[in-house]
Order: sequence, then structure tokens, then C-alpha cells
Amino acid sequence: FFFDSLYCTMACGGMAGGEFDLKVKKISKGGEETVMLRVKGTDIVQDVLDLAEPTFQAFLRFPGEFDKIPADLTLVSAGIVGVAGEDGQGVELMVQCMPKMEIAG
Repeated sequence: FFFDSLYCTMACGGMAGGEFDLKVKKISKGGEETVMLRVKGTDIVQDVLDLAEPTFQAFLRFPGEFDKIPADLTLVSAGIVGVAGEDGQGVELMVQCMPKMEIAG
């Protein structure tokens, strides 16, 4: 019973906007790298993209999926909750060869 309660507390923390570790598999032309990011459920996907890949354009997707996760959603709204996804899959970060554009202003 105690472990079930602990798991629920950890998972619900992410769902409620609390902090959790997100497993991110960075995939680029140069290969793959897995990183863990400390995020909150209320973080915007674009902010996580900027944290994970500051130089090149990139997008997040769920493993095995081809659709991009919209960058303007919060992690909770996009369905990214919990501690690294208890199944250990997390998300994939698809890094493109195009540098990010700086917006003057």
C-alpha cells in the first residue's frame, strides 16, 4: 500500500505541474544521446526544447510516433507527465541540421 501511495504521489506531482525527471533521447545526424532533464509539468514544450538543444532547431515526439508535440503546449497538456515515464521511454528530441534563427528586437 505504501509503495502504491508513493508512486501516485510522484506521478501526480508531474500531472499537477510539479517537478520530475524527463528522459530525453536526442537523435541527430551525428547519433543518439540520452539525457535527463529536471522539468515541471507547467513548463512550455518550447522551453524544454531550448534547454535540451540550444543551438539547432528541434522538435519533440513520443517514441515510435512521427507527429511533433506542439511547442506552445505545457508538458501536462501535451501528455508528458511523471518521472521519466515509468516505462522508461520518455520522449525523443529530433535535432535538425538547421541552426536556430535569432529574432532581432
